[in-house]
Amino acid sequence: MFKKLLLLGLVLLATGCASTGEKITDYTDRSVVYGWLDVADVDGNHMYSGGLKQYAPPTDKPYWGVNIDKFEGGFLVYHYGMPKGSYKLDYVKMQSCLGFLCGNTIFTYDFGAQGDVATVKINKPGTYYLGSYKMAEEKTGWLEQSKFSVEPTKKGPSQKLMLEHILKNAPSGHPVIAERLNQKISQVK
Repeated sequence: MFKKLLLLGLVLLATGCASTGEKITDYTDRSVVYGWLDVADVDGNHMYSGGLKQYAPPTDKPYWGVNIDKFEGGFLVYHYGMPKGSYKLDYVKMQSCLGFLCGNTIFTYDFGAQGDVATVKINKPGTYYLGSYKMAEEKTGWLEQSKFSVEPTKKGPSQKLMLEHILKNAPSGHPVIAERLNQKISQVK
């Protein structure tokens, strides 16, 4: 019994770190944020976790977990309910998997606080694009910690394809999200 309670506590702690834990019931002042990552050249082939960090305005709960879908040879990351502020993709976590069997090594890719890769500033409710990026391992010394680079790519799926996929999974009962997605779909290629 103690082991089950301990495991439950650890799961709750881990999920609490991944997002604000805030249940969103009113999306009228919220935005959709989305982007795409090509991870073919880094360790791991299954992305299972990721998060955005809010840099402005300052908040005591700056981390927002993202939805992740395998999509068009990479991974689509998105969130339906971001409030006004400045955000950056903070990290993604991956594993190497063969079918449904995954290894126990976790590869964490930390995007860091500096730079303009996968950043967005939300001034008013709408739909915001983080960009499409290719991640690649960088050569390091034999005993050095591995590093990775992130570069914009034009080889990813179109914004329209991404938005149509996100629309299919939009929260039911919240027509404002579907309206915003449909409006953006009509504006992009």
